[in-house]
Amino acid sequence: MDIMIIIVALILVGYLAKVGKILNEDHILALNNIVIYMGIPSTIFLNILENVRVDQLSEFLKLPILVFLMSAFCIITSYYVGKALKMDNKSLGAFILLCTLGNTSFMGYPVINGFYGAEGLTRAIFWDMGSVIVIMGLGTYIGLKMSGAKKNVALEIMKFPPIVAGVFSTLLVILGFNLSYMPPIVIETLTYLSQATIALIMISLGLSLSPSALKFGMFYGLVASVIRLLLAPAFTFGASEFVLDNTLDRNVAVLQSGTSSAMMSLVFAIQYKLDIKMIASGCFITTVISIGTLTLFYHLLNII
Repeated sequence: MDIMIIIVALILVGYLAKVGKILNEDHILALNNIVIYMGIPSTIFLNILENVRVDQLSEFLKLPILVFLMSAFCIITSYYVGKALKMDNKSLGAFILLCTLGNTSFMGYPVINGFYGAEGLTRAIFWDMGSVIVIMGLGTYIGLKMSGAKKNVALEIMKFPPIVAGVFSTLLVILGFNLSYMPPIVIETLTYLSQATIALIMISLGLSLSPSALKFGMFYGLVASVIRLLLAPAFTFGASEFVLDNTLDRNVAVLQSGTSSAMMSLVFAIQYKLDIKMIASGCFITTVISIGTLTLFYHLLNII
């Protein structure tokens, strides 16, 4: 429970920094770039090389498979719900993104690390690798479907820094490389970058929150919350019995599948002219509600 209080406090630091005009939304891009290009790759590199053995890779690589299954469930469910609510194409595209794309790095990493430590975080990283593929693939596909713009989806996925770090680190594990082969000063530098990541993530998330967005789409944000924060984890829990091998894998998968809607949804909405107001509202609502639902799921998983 303490970790959720710390996460809320750090999000508030970011939000209050915006309210107090110490930072503003223009700083979000700079913070996110530090996190995406330096912090998260350092975290991925250190955690995979410290906590993954070659004989464990087959177990860890089952997590991205479950990501794809859960995402398919969310896409199908949100599509038919959106159609039932008579959404136009741009709103429907935005709604599918809200329901399917999870904040598995910016919300998932701090939560999993706090609840399960380095072992859990390593599994969260492999889940996130699958999630990044879904985010870039689905976001670009829906955007192209709506706007007709042209973009190489595979190239966008393969040049995304966390994917590069994950693939590179996994290859090093296969080749038998470990951190003892590296100069201590390099490891310490990466450690400092990694340690700064969670605080920067939460502050950036706080800067991104906009309560004023609520008035533009509270109803759709609440409907998306049901799919994103309740149905997706429930599906993952059931499917994990057939895909995953142990309790820790299952617990990490359920919590990662129940993270709030990804802020990247807003990036795609702006880029491809989808329903920006719906996504802004949905991201805020799911972020706030997920703090409670993730805590609830953590305690339920400990009982089951």
